[in-house]
Amino acid sequence: TLKTSTNVNIARVGYERQILTPLKRILTERGLASKIRCLVILYGVPVRVMGPKPPKPTDQQQLYRREATRAHYRLASDYQLLATVAREFPTHQTTKLKPLGKLFAAPLPKVIEPLKPFEPLRRDLEILLQQKRQRVANIEDPAKRQIADRQLGALVLDIYGLEGLIDHLRSARSAGYPDIQHIQRVLEAAQKQLEQSQQDPPDTAEKVEILENIKAQLVLLDALGGACKLYDHAVAKGGMPPQDEKPKNFEEKTRIAADASVDSELALMWWPEYPLKGWVNNSLYWRIAPQLQDQSPPLTLMTARIDASSVEDAMRMIKEASAVEKTGLRGHFYLDAGGGPPLSPAMVSQYDKHFSFLHNLLRQKTNIQSILDTQRPVFQPGTCPNAALYVGWYSLRKYVPAFGWKTGAVGWHVASWEAQHLRDPESQEWCVQMLQNGVAATIGAVGEPFLVSFPIPEEFFALLLTGKYTLAECYWRTCPMASWRMMLLGDPLYNPFAVNPQLSVEDLPEGLAP
Repeated sequence: TLKTSTNVNIARVGYERQILTPLKRILTERGLASKIRCLVILYGVPVRVMGPKPPKPTDQQQLYRREATRAHYRLASDYQLLATVAREFPTHQTTKLKPLGKLFAAPLPKVIEPLKPFEPLRRDLEILLQQKRQRVANIEDPAKRQIADRQLGALVLDIYGLEGLIDHLRSARSAGYPDIQHIQRVLEAAQKQLEQSQQDPPDTAEKVEILENIKAQLVLLDALGGACKLYDHAVAKGGMPPQDEKPKNFEEKTRIAADASVDSELALMWWPEYPLKGWVNNSLYWRIAPQLQDQSPPLTLMTARIDASSVEDAMRMIKEASAVEKTGLRGHFYLDAGGGPPLSPAMVSQYDKHFSFLHNLLRQKTNIQSILDTQRPVFQPGTCPNAALYVGWYSLRKYVPAFGWKTGAVGWHVASWEAQHLRDPESQEWCVQMLQNGVAATIGAVGEPFLVSFPIPEEFFALLLTGKYTLAECYWRTCPMASWRMMLLGDPLYNPFAVNPQLSVEDLPEGLAP
């Protein structure tokens, strides 16, 4: 036994200290390191190991990120103010171009959150500025034109700095601006400061005044970029991931995620080193194994879990598997195509071919009654009696009680997150409900696994139906990924067709059988 957290999720450091390290030590001390090929994880052991927490930002990193955020908000605020130019003509409360609040009508417009990303905001701001310049130039009333032009000049100064203001003054029609030559001298002095700051990035909070100088005298857009560069410089010294490595969308974020099922992580227990982000190709997978014969990869373990939302269901998984092996699993095989997720029609059609191929194989080579449904929605309640085997898709986190499960039934529902709340008896996830309703073995994911991480139905079930391989062997021979979010739920030694095989090895694709 291991002294470990009984929570469903466990932190990476907890996994290493409470599960991985003591397990490796026990097996090594007992001389079993090279003999054990399969691990079975029992009820109570955490289900999901979370990704490592990023290092806490240093004071410098927080400072530079704060400066970048402030600059971003100022840009968004300037965009809101720019929208009022040449539409409202308030009386100015200052003869200068700052502060902005004294040049615009109160109350000032609020910044719209969440902020638009920097590049789209910059693009939209430049387009709007060009439109406003044209509109101000066409104002016939001299008083209104002067009000709008000073507002425009103040925003140009805030956004594009002194250089932008100089360009604006060369075409401005209104009076009352500072002398261009004076502005040019101030600009040159500020540029020298900027060059120095780029050569010697500030390492202390006091030196952040350089950023204030950039924002006040040069270009706010460059200030935002400058703050981000300073942040990245501090990141390089402090060991945090740079900004440009951050995921841009959900799919990219998922691919670089460092969480996994405990079971899939333990499969690589003897691997000395491997990336935690994303997945690792499963060296036991039948399509990969031949390519690795000359590389001698570290031992990959087969893992399985006897676990459910109750101790009683977990015990039943063992007892029923043992009992059914003596008589053989008999019943119908239900295949539910046509219920694919909101993917492209081409992708749904392509994956549905796996169900059709398996259905034809069953009809031609076995005595099992196969029922293939190609219509949406999924099988409806009470429509699938005598169910011994099942595979289908796609009712996300919403189990449909369509099945009268035979003792020892095996099957899974292709969908994301169907094992995320494995211990919650109220969860409607498919793994939870299938085990509650009588299934002895299933497959599920603790997070978004992507479609390609599931075993191909005609490969997994073809192996199982030969009666020559255990549940664990069938799964790990057909599962493409390790150190990922998938897991096998069931007695790893379960062989439901040992006494009544339905296929021979000769019926399988070449190379599929070990």
